[in-house]
Amino acid sequence: MHFHFAWVVHFWVALDSQGNGFITLSQAFIDGKFKNTTIKLGRQMINTPHLDSDDIRMMPNYFQAFVIKNSDFKNLELTVAKVDKMAGWENGLDSSKFIDIEKVAGSDKISDGLYMLSAVYNGIEDFNFQAWYYYLRDLYDIIYLEIVKEFKVNQATFTLGLQYDRSNGIGSMLLGDIGSSTYGITLHTHYSGLQLLFAYNKDLGKTGAIGSFGGGPFFTSLEDQTIDAIGEKGDAWIMGCEYNFKNFKLSTIYGSFQAKNKEIYNVTETDFISEYEISNRFSVTLAYAMINDKNLNNGYNQLRFIMNYNFW
Repeated sequence: MHFHFAWVVHFWVALDSQGNGFITLSQAFIDGKFKNTTIKLGRQMINTPHLDSDDIRMMPNYFQAFVIKNSDFKNLELTVAKVDKMAGWENGLDSSKFIDIEKVAGSDKISDGLYMLSAVYNGIEDFNFQAWYYYLRDLYDIIYLEIVKEFKVNQATFTLGLQYDRSNGIGSMLLGDIGSSTYGITLHTHYSGLQLLFAYNKDLGKTGAIGSFGGGPFFTSLEDQTIDAIGEKGDAWIMGCEYNFKNFKLSTIYGSFQAKNKEIYNVTETDFISEYEISNRFSVTLAYAMINDKNLNNGYNQLRFIMNYNFW
């Protein structure tokens, strides 16, 4: 069995809540491999439906975790993990520090971290199935299921996706009687350099769609708005188009996010995004979002400009 140790220090130009820059040891881990099993322990980047880096700001999200992956079964990857802490722009407390995952979730009581199990199957051509389970003792658990199927009609390629997301308060229910049940469907159409997309999410549970430690898994998530931002029963839909010119991509998306009672939450968002891959290592992204709150008759605009250069 082979092990090695790696660490990464990031200096972030971004400012914290006091207007100061900071240095963070964002990745420091030991990993190893034995046959079809890999183990990774320490500070690391994780990308799963409800735990992800959400790399749309200067500093993404990082996690202190113990992750084991196994692929003994053909076309099936199994994962078990324990996550203790989170750093990054979405930990909600201090981006520069690794905060206990229970505090990030909103609880002052520290238990024994978050446990995660998953199975991802891709043994059928152009078909993918994944199932995830997250457990936070005395807070809540989450079940996430997703099916994606790709098929072709003449020169066009269609991608159909279905998702189901369920969360329940468990144990002492320190965050209240959580109970969400969120469904989603998405359809993408590719023809030459043109892509058209549509997605819809609806929550039928006692409470709104559950939030995530990151950007979240929902098909209707945009630059700013997501269905879990509604905070109670509601639905969301988006539609848009994208065109690729070799190494240059333009896209625009419009979305609507509404609570069951529209007087509580009724927000629309329009995104304009351009991405230019100057070389294999250097890329530029410009994203402009216009958010409109129809109940308050006001809104705000969001602009992101990102230059990314990979040194290796």
